[in-house]
Amino acid sequence: MAANGSIFLDELAEAPMPLQAKLLRILESGHIRRLGGGPESQVKARIISATNIDPAIALKTGRLRLDLLERLGCLVIRMPPLRERTQDIPYLFEQFWGAPSSLMDKEALDLLKTYKWPGNVRELRNVIGRVRWLCAGAQPTKAHLEQAIKLGWHSQTVPPFKGARRRQIEASGLPRSTFYYRLQKGLITSESLSGL
Repeated sequence: MAANGSIFLDELAEAPMPLQAKLLRILESGHIRRLGGGPESQVKARIISATNIDPAIALKTGRLRLDLLERLGCLVIRMPPLRERTQDIPYLFEQFWGAPSSLMDKEALDLLKTYKWPGNVRELRNVIGRVRWLCAGAQPTKAHLEQAIKLGWHSQTVPPFKGARRRQIEASGLPRSTFYYRLQKGLITSESLSGL
């Protein structure tokens, strides 16, 4: 329980409507009943929520309750997508890489700044993780970045663990459902799955 702290609700528009109704009830009453019953407890936590879609669109499409949005929306901060704030990319690189962005060659840094980042900061973090693996301790280059971006969106190579799909899923670093979706869509290379 957050007590007097903060609770962060990520991807609020993805929450099912019954859950949104329960959240609204908690926000309005200031009380919560723990699972399994018992007396109600007062909640004094600050609620911070986020969504990756425009709340107006979420309202129109029925993915977000108006009353919940009004209850939460006392202060709205619009975070522009990464492609609109490329000045943050060197700083974010340093955060995810753990070293100054000056270690990266200029062409690589230029690619980071000109790429559109459809997956936003999460995609940048994942690309940097793949670059770390691809360059194996060497200076990250434009070629490393291009390969890491391609791996993220177009294909996923998975080690061929004989007869152990679970181990392949673990090695891919993907959630199980994402692994099977990419496998079904041909986004995971079949060569990597040979020998099963």
